Amino acid sequence: MAPKHQHAPRVLHHDRHGYLVCCPGCNSFRLGFGTFYLKHSLAEMKAFASLINQYNFRHLQRRNRTARDIHIESPNGFFGLLLSAYELEKLNTILQKGLLIVAAQDPVAQQ
Repeated sequence: MAPKHQHAPRVLHHDRHGYLVCCPGCNSFRLGFGTFYLKHSLAEMKAFASLINQYNFRHLQRRNRTARDIHIESPNGFFGLLLSAYELEKLNTILQKGLLIVAAQDPVAQQ
């Protein structure tokens, strides 16, 4: 039986809107935002962050920042997110800042 690792999550970003943490032992990321929670691998979190960044860029100039009418479908198609431009911007900030910290701490990326 393989020994279980100790979960020691590292907080990559935390503010009043949500959080992004990484557990190096199981190589997973947990994102909490508003009323949802996601657990992904690094590759999945990067893909999700890229998608959110694209939507955020597309809706940056919206005048009504609080209307919750931006629908983002999940890759599996059985649920989606419904966000305002304001929420989208906050979610994007959490993801981009968190993944920037991951990249800065990667010794391979620093070479």
